[in-house]
Amino acid sequence: MLITTWLTGLLRHRSVRLTGSVIGVAMTVAVLGSLGTFFAASKAQMTKQAAAAPTRPVPAGSSLAHPALRRACQSATRTPPA
Repeated sequence: MLITTWLTGLLRHRSVRLTGSVIGVAMTVAVLGSLGTFFAASKAQMTKQAAAAPTRPVPAGSSLAHPALRRACQSATRTPPA
């Protein structure tokens, strides 16, 4: 009963402010939903492109400073994924 009385008073006296708040929350939810959809689609597309990309060897003199790391990257790029 108390909540009903409070909501009735809120709608009577602060309807413009309440409408603005409702619109703001709805827009925030819409933007967050759009971002989530965009990121999910982008991740799926990038994964698809990465899986379809041809493998290429790491060029000599690349920025991999440690020789063991360079050898590991070269062997990983020469072996096709299973």
